[in-house]
Amino acid sequence: MALLSKRFSEIVFEKILAAPFIPGARELLEKATGRSRLFVVSGTPQQELVEVIRQRALDHYFELVIGAPTKKREAFARILHMGLSRETVVAVGDSIT
Repeated sequence: MALLSKRFSEIVFEKILAAPFIPGARELLEKATGRSRLFVVSGTPQQELVEVIRQRALDHYFELVIGAPTKKREAFARILHMGLSRETVVAVGDSIT
């Protein structure tokens, strides 16, 4: 069972790396870079998240990448403690929660 689970994870990881970018996403990052401080907060495991961002050549856009097991509330608090105020932060997510 562990072997199947590991293989499944590898397949998912490969598919994520091969997925096309959402139209306009890279352009948005290009325009925002240098004008805004960019961060990633995700429920994806930290090591996997960093690796995906690195392999997709996105790491230079982000000041900090925070993944699981860090809770999102804690991650956003950490970002706010980097000299930002709530009024100046915009969060973009992929779910209602």
